[in-house]
Amino acid sequence: MSIETPPLKTLTNRQIELIKCNWKGLNENPEESGQAIFYTFLLRHPEHKQRYAAFRNISLENLKDTTQIKRHCMKIMNVFGTVIDALGTENCKSIIFDAVADNADFHGKKGITKEHFNQIREILIEVVTGACTLDDEGQVAWSDLMDTMYHITFNVLNELRK
Repeated sequence: MSIETPPLKTLTNRQIELIKCNWKGLNENPEESGQAIFYTFLLRHPEHKQRYAAFRNISLENLKDTTQIKRHCMKIMNVFGTVIDALGTENCKSIIFDAVADNADFHGKKGITKEHFNQIREILIEVVTGACTLDDEGQVAWSDLMDTMYHITFNVLNELRK
């Protein structure tokens, strides 16, 4: 089954404001926020733990507070931080493209697929919705941000598969 590349979205000023406001709260404790996303991903999709050499031999129960997972969670938060900080700035498009394309290239070369990205997207939206008590407007804003990020990501993955 072919997974479609989401459309490139142009976020409104209101969406940018909502995302930045939500991010401020999430970024107060980035390690904990990153863990909520990534650990939930591994709980729901434990088969993916084997992809990570740094913690493939650690049980899921013992993994949560290890340095290895904390380091990976901070990488997730750093990519989002770069993207969100760039929103609404003069160099927004190039900063976002570079950060997301680099992340996609790195993960794509490790065999991470569109399906895997979609699995974590679902969890990310769920965690952000719960942590920030997002209403429909907030959920649409984050979904549009993810569409933009995944538009870039899926195009990079398509190029790697050629």
